[in-house]
Amino acid sequence: MTPDPEPSDFDATHGHGEDAAIQALQRRVTRGIDHLRTDAERLDAEDLAVEFVAWLLRAVRLAAVGDPQGFDQWPTLASELGIDVASSIRHAALDGLETLDDARGERLAEAVIDAEDASCLRLIEPRRTDLLANEAFDRMLLLWVDAAEGVLTDEDAVSVLDSHRSSWPIPAEARLSVIETPLGALEHRLGGVSASPAIRLAPVFEHAESRALFDGGRPTDGMIRRFAARRGRGETPSGRELEVEGSLDPHWQITVWIRGTASALVRGVRIGTRAMEIHPDFRPSMDAAADDDGPDGGSDGPARPWSVSLAGLPLEVRTRLVCGDVAISTVDGGRFLI
Repeated sequence: MTPDPEPSDFDATHGHGEDAAIQALQRRVTRGIDHLRTDAERLDAEDLAVEFVAWLLRAVRLAAVGDPQGFDQWPTLASELGIDVASSIRHAALDGLETLDDARGERLAEAVIDAEDASCLRLIEPRRTDLLANEAFDRMLLLWVDAAEGVLTDEDAVSVLDSHRSSWPIPAEARLSVIETPLGALEHRLGGVSASPAIRLAPVFEHAESRALFDGGRPTDGMIRRFAARRGRGETPSGRELEVEGSLDPHWQITVWIRGTASALVRGVRIGTRAMEIHPDFRPSMDAAADDDGPDGGSDGPARPWSVSLAGLPLEVRTRLVCGDVAISTVDGGRFLI
């Protein structure tokens, strides 16, 4: 997220308590409306959308702690500025996922706090305006939140998150556990962080990052074949079946095919912190014409293809991501790794 023109709220209010934090953010949200109208004259559409989402996430945090006045103005403001809000939040979520993957210290804490604000948006928006709620939008917010919940926080990040937690009484249903109880790498190793550990459907990908080989910047045929060996079956907590297989093409497009009675229950798929999305060509109506063989169909309906391209990332980032786990989560609480 692009930094606000003023100091961040947790910097400005560090040690001042809840009332000071809320009052400071109330002033910023109110002034932010005027800033956005002024900025609309000098910024291109993309930069204006980034600023709008930054404002919206702070406004919804205020709404979550009992002051919805600023947040309730977002539909009118977005219309006035010509902002596609759902699309802008989607791009912010993707940027947030990348930051969570790479950042350390204060920048990591800021990314986690953005994700908690997204959690507030998921809670508050249907109650106040109910203009954004749909399956794809909710899934993107969940991916953002889930990625933040999985980060390892260093000492500097924990310090910022501790200050944020003490300043902001976020409702329990929106509060992130990584903020409620920040855990670093040591705590993860010693105590674990999940009451419901992920189920591994396939062995750890054998092509270790240190041995990754490429052909002119592209994955080799051998690496593609080994990635295709990622496959497995599992069962969700509600007893639904899941069958998963992955593929990597020469242009760094990763696709994960999910079929079975649980395929429609999948709420998110990611490799590292890169979110995957349902392939735009997928149509649930294909079910009626599906055969029993191959990745395109079966007795449980068509395989749902989730995909993401790593082509635009630096080679070392592509290497790290493609050699890591693919994580799948379902709405009934299932978590799976391949």
